[in-house]
Amino acid sequence: KTIQTLKERVDQLKKGSTPQTEGLEFEENLTARLRKEFREDDIQHKGHGGDILHIVKFNRESVGVIIYECKRKPRIESKDIHQAHLAKQSREADFAVLVTTGQKKGFSGFAQMDGVLVVSPLGTIPLASLLRDYLREMNKAKIPKEKRTIIAQQLMKYIISPQFKNPIEEVVQLASELQDMIKDEAKEHFRTWNKRWSNYQTIEWDSSQIRKNLQLVLHGKKPEVIIHPKVTPLQLPAPL
Repeated sequence: KTIQTLKERVDQLKKGSTPQTEGLEFEENLTARLRKEFREDDIQHKGHGGDILHIVKFNRESVGVIIYECKRKPRIESKDIHQAHLAKQSREADFAVLVTTGQKKGFSGFAQMDGVLVVSPLGTIPLASLLRDYLREMNKAKIPKEKRTIIAQQLMKYIISPQFKNPIEEVVQLASELQDMIKDEAKEHFRTWNKRWSNYQTIEWDSSQIRKNLQLVLHGKKPEVIIHPKVTPLQLPAPL
């Protein structure tokens, strides 16, 4: 655990970031993704009393609230779950979701802990979609508020059951595998590009040397010995 923490800090120093700035970036990225997926809703980046406030709307009217706490940590801590629970109460939210990069024994991407739904970042959108659909359906069916609590409890039982939990965990696993595949593919592409770049430089240099020696011969001089120079490494442009 200590080694992993130190590795993360070294990576942060290389990027010139801190845990605080990376945490803020994490929240901003999730806010942008939620806004993109659920354009009808009002999604606010708060930072206090719940990092992200998701006001679900139907026919432009508010039908419920989901609060998200975002934690970029190596471990899932009890205090973070408690913080999400307090945010749910202070915001009078229907659901509290702790989005975390942390790990815990028995946690494989999705769980319910003390009334808080804990999910890996890769499983957040599928979970948010389910919670949002529930809130909209309750409004469309005109279910009284007292009955909604009972149905919400049934929904929570379903969410932590294998019928829902297994697909969510599979989404997390497959998304993680796909990300690793992209990284491997990018590395392989870069190796190929680097080889091509090196070959292009060699061809260009050889051609110029052939022309140069040809000119020397035409002027009655001896051709020079061809000594290949060091190849300049490929420099990719900065990402947009």
